[in-house]
Amino acid sequence: MTISLQGLRILVAEDDDRVARLLVDMVELHGGAVAGPAGSEDEAWTLLDAAPVDGAILDVRLRSTTSLSLAGELTRRRIPVILTTGHARSEIPAPYADLPIFTKPFHLSALMECLSDGCRSRPVPPASID
Repeated sequence: MTISLQGLRILVAEDDDRVARLLVDMVELHGGAVAGPAGSEDEAWTLLDAAPVDGAILDVRLRSTTSLSLAGELTRRRIPVILTTGHARSEIPAPYADLPIFTKPFHLSALMECLSDGCRSRPVPPASID
């Protein structure tokens, strides 16, 4: 399967700088543009308010908060969301447990494939990248 994020804007929210850099590099390698990375929930909301996104990779725990309210809003907008976590999948509350969840350490290629598939099957047109 070909992974393509060409022309898509992806929100990355990750508070570990090394992991954030890897995610940004992988999105860009596959043709996408990155909103972020955001290291906190507030930063992620600011980025989301600034410009539309086509997909998101959200670390469940961002410093002292979670990204779950952001995941809920993106899901409501029918924007594909992938959750990443260093904790057990069982710690993710029920309404979010149906989202794709990648437990750290994860395979970047598998995560990018999941993101590409989710964005391609999205029923609305992608946000434009200016």
